[in-house]
Amino acid sequence: MPEDIKLEILLVDDNKADIWMIDDFIRERKHNVKLTVLRDGQEAVSYLNKESDFQDAPDPSLIVLDLNMPRLNGKEVLSRISQNGRFSHIPVVVLTSSSNPRDEEECRQLGADYYFTKPASLEDYDFIVSSFIRIARHSRESKDEKD
Repeated sequence: MPEDIKLEILLVDDNKADIWMIDDFIRERKHNVKLTVLRDGQEAVSYLNKESDFQDAPDPSLIVLDLNMPRLNGKEVLSRISQNGRFSHIPVVVLTSSSNPRDEEECRQLGADYYFTKPASLEDYDFIVSSFIRIARHSRESKDEKD
């Protein structure tokens, strides 16, 4: 995929520090990414369904989802995403502070493609953000091949 094609990543997280770190690594590495940040699960569902203020929202190349959020939690959002076939081509990454294997298994059963525990170091953040970019690129390339 040409580098000039902007990837759309939807980040759904209410933790300001995590949002800042992810955004900073994307900008610092000069990735050609439009990062859309939403702070709760209900906003994410409205965005994906193009409701109210989100009527012109682009479909993301990747959804990054925290589990512990207000209004709708990450598992509830995952459930709604998996129930709508329109989103089946969009990979979903759960990025959470939970390292509980039961949470990971439940998220995978609900349709999560990847599960990452929130990093403790800058190097780990860099690795995770780079992983997001690779996943989003691969998703975009696969979609472009089908179109």
